Amino acid sequence: MSTSYRLEAAGVAKTFGAVRALRGVDLRIRVGETHALVGENGAGKSTLINVLSGAVHPDAGHILLDGEKFVPNGPQGSLAAGICTVYQDPQLVGSITAAENIFLGRFPARAGWVDRRRIHRQAAELFESLEIEVKPEQLCNDLSFADRQLLQVARAASFDSLRLLILDEPTSTLTPNEVARMFSLVDRLKGSGVSVLYVTHKLDEVMEHADSVTVFRDGQFVREIARGEYDIPTLVRHMVGRDIELHEKHGKNLSGSPVLSLRGLSGRRFHDVSFDVHRGEIFGLFGLVGAGRTEVMRAVFGADPVFSGEIVLEGQPYRPRSVGAAVRHGVAMIPEDRRHQGLIGTLSIAENLTIANPSTYLRNGFIDRDLQSSVTETFQSRLQIKMSGPDASISSLSGGNQQKVVIGRWLATQPKVLILDEPAAGIDIGAKSEIYLLLERLAAEGTPIILVSSELPEILRLCDRIGVMRHGRLAGIVARQDATEESLLSLAAVD
Repeated sequence: MSTSYRLEAAGVAKTFGAVRALRGVDLRIRVGETHALVGENGAGKSTLINVLSGAVHPDAGHILLDGEKFVPNGPQGSLAAGICTVYQDPQLVGSITAAENIFLGRFPARAGWVDRRRIHRQAAELFESLEIEVKPEQLCNDLSFADRQLLQVARAASFDSLRLLILDEPTSTLTPNEVARMFSLVDRLKGSGVSVLYVTHKLDEVMEHADSVTVFRDGQFVREIARGEYDIPTLVRHMVGRDIELHEKHGKNLSGSPVLSLRGLSGRRFHDVSFDVHRGEIFGLFGLVGAGRTEVMRAVFGADPVFSGEIVLEGQPYRPRSVGAAVRHGVAMIPEDRRHQGLIGTLSIAENLTIANPSTYLRNGFIDRDLQSSVTETFQSRLQIKMSGPDASISSLSGGNQQKVVIGRWLATQPKVLILDEPAAGIDIGAKSEIYLLLERLAAEGTPIILVSSELPEILRLCDRIGVMRHGRLAGIVARQDATEESLLSLAAVD
């Protein structure tokens, strides 16, 4: 092995019970490069991250760090060796300041007391050097999600020993501008010789920012590819072992009365929003974080109050006072936060799938488990959910299959309008493609769909028309044939 590599892993294997998570994988990361690691959910990416960060001990294989043998000995051992991991969900303490989060566990002291003045001074110097616009004295709870992600990277950079920064889906919920800020910070760290391992499902970001890519599939190493030798279809083919059609939509002719109409609707964080959704249409709602997209849909779903304006559903006035009322009227919504708002982790797959309309499964006051299982198996076949059985725990499923369960739950209510908020966030390219095909099939069957998304490729592929939110107002509605990334971003970001 060559010492020109920052990290070299060879033949790394890990088994959990009957599951072979890693089957002798290889990984090589050069000094000062951004190396992307891609693969579907279950490919072994997270397990390898846990091995490198010291959270999991490998069963076989060996690792070199700057040419020397490296045996991860717990998270503190990896950190001491110069390996720091930034996870998708910020690992920060919200009730203390940004500066205190930077030095948590290693506070400088003077005369036996924590030297808070020195903590804030050093944090300010660090933020200035990294061009991070965070005030040291700000409470972490008061920071935006994007700033909390940058704060995690800054904490990693505060270690003088940092050699390898691991980023686990760091941009999954960031806007394009926030993503640019993240990679600007990463580029500054690379300039000082830090290597970056970037784990992501966002292949467009891989194309723009990665110097090289390693592909995993089913716990196995597939291929390492240098920049300039791959495109998105090539990466997808290696990830899933087959070709997936990646196409864009060209819109459709809409006729007849709309199924859902919003007229001058105002509520929390949005004002005077008006648009129609027709039968068989996928209507996109795009905008930057904080633009009010989700809040509009929560109001339509009865989760947030409507202050003024009107909603018309199938020609009749509609003003839901609760989520239950919205469901009874035939409105369904798949939330953005699958884990905390979409699933109940202590329940089985069948229970999660059927919980939206439990009375349907009552017989003499008791849940009919056979009927519950039968409905679950029907949706398993319809949505191609990979599971061991209806009674298995929902936590046993991959993120993509969990999302299919949430979608199946609301399809079981036979909705008149289906709302999806960031339906493909945090899931792999294979599951994402299956969900896209499902939405296209539902629209072809006549279901009106509202798709809330910050992913422009997703919006451009799926939507017939796109409403763009800016500062709580609808900035415009663009037909698919007229929509480009530049035109949508201009509406979303330019006053």
